[in-house]
Amino acid sequence: QSIEIFKVSFHEDRQVSVIQSDGKVMVPDELKYRIVRSGNRWGVVKQNDESSITVWGDFSGDRTLTVLPTYTYNKSSDIYELGIGHRH
Repeated sequence: QSIEIFKVSFHEDRQVSVIQSDGKVMVPDELKYRIVRSGNRWGVVKQNDESSITVWGDFSGDRTLTVLPTYTYNKSSDIYELGIGHRH
């Protein structure tokens, strides 16, 4: 998932960047703890609201933010039956 960046505000005291998206509407905290990348910078989402994302690190000057995919087990997967989420 790629997000066009409208504005970045870096807060040195907290070491976070607050990234305003270009109008994409998001569900609050849907990106929390997700890994993101912009150019050669990598970070982790601290939180998000409908129009902004707070990321640990300095993302000043970046224009596009890529949210990396997450990997979860599907309940119909064979691995699910081997213990991940398995109820006895």
